Amino acid sequence: MDQMPQDPQSPMESPATRRSREFVSRYVRVIGVLFVFAFGVYLGGSLGDGRAQNILAATNSVTIDLLSSPWQNASQRQLFGTVHDLVQSKYVKGQVDESALFYGSLEGMVASLGDPYSQFFPPEQSKEFVSELEGAFDGIGAEIGKEETGIVVITPLVGSPAEKAGLKSGDAILKINDLDTAGFSVEQAVRKIRGPKGSIVALTIYRKGEKDTRVIKITRQRIDIPAVTWERRADGIMYVRIAQFNDQVAKEFDKMVANVQSKKPKGIILDLRNNPGGFLDLAVSLSSEWLDQDAVVVKEKFRNPSQNKSFTANGMHRLRGIPTVILVNGGSASASEIMAGALQDHNKAKIIGTTTFGKGSVQDFEQFADQSSLKITVAEWLTPKDRAINDKGITPDIVSELPKTPVKKNGKEVDTQLERAVQFFLKGK
Repeated sequence: MDQMPQDPQSPMESPATRRSREFVSRYVRVIGVLFVFAFGVYLGGSLGDGRAQNILAATNSVTIDLLSSPWQNASQRQLFGTVHDLVQSKYVKGQVDESALFYGSLEGMVASLGDPYSQFFPPEQSKEFVSELEGAFDGIGAEIGKEETGIVVITPLVGSPAEKAGLKSGDAILKINDLDTAGFSVEQAVRKIRGPKGSIVALTIYRKGEKDTRVIKITRQRIDIPAVTWERRADGIMYVRIAQFNDQVAKEFDKMVANVQSKKPKGIILDLRNNPGGFLDLAVSLSSEWLDQDAVVVKEKFRNPSQNKSFTANGMHRLRGIPTVILVNGGSASASEIMAGALQDHNKAKIIGTTTFGKGSVQDFEQFADQSSLKITVAEWLTPKDRAINDKGITPDIVSELPKTPVKKNGKEVDTQLERAVQFFLKGK
């Protein structure tokens, strides 16, 4: 699938159009069922020659035409048919719905890439994923992924039930209610964690550095994510927090900029901690506010070098010249890393905190007629100075880690990273 060339700041670009562009993958999916994986391996390559549409059309009648399968090798076609027939004739619980087998094969095909950010979504999961990109969904409000050790919390979303209950980035989820998560895929974990609004889910977690596990009970809620919040502090510094780069952020960010222009603060503290990312075009347009016209914001490196391209700053540059500090941590990913890297490379901001997550790849997203969808990695991101983001992250100019034991003042927990940013403004170092 080719990316659609668009003006990253085009005010006419609809959310549906933007979703066809690059965005942040927020779920890491691993298909653990051997049959599904094998099924998908032999489907590999069909998207490249256009024959996938023929297979997709076959699902409308909930059948798979094995004789017109996409493989040229007769032994592969035979193996596909043999496995399919054995499953349908011998599986202990009876015959399996053909559409389930079909969608499972597509999931397995994409999983066989070994890329944690490429994923096929059957129709229902596709609907859920798109609703999250639009900024609203039901659940606890935490991004989760999968590492070698199992299911982990990437980041709790700002103001979410998960954050309020005390869930933290890096927490390993050992149990969901009474279910052991060993061997769970991310999708399985998500399905078990989600539930009706007002119901409670109990997560047994292990936190690095602690001897014992703990159980965190979280009341599920409708998650409506405020993309941008801000306040002018008593010391004259404007504090701005971007929760994620979703469909709401542009309008809310414009309101914040108008507020900055009217109040003329000493500087801006831009908080991108635990920001899992979002749409590329929004990362470019927001970063442009601090940059000079046509300054490179981010570069994309494709498999074919002739496709490589750079996204440059344009717009009104309304925050140019305002001293800025950006707060980041291990939960800052993708679009937030693009923004931090761009402003750091152009010396428009100092970065304070800890090294970011390191999600620097580009996914194309496409929905099909049956409402299923595919996101697939097509490129990697580089900062303006050609620093790779993927697997490396953005290294802060000033490292500031939160203490293991929270610091309290007047009975309230002190955000020591935020205080470090304030100190930088007030003392100049």
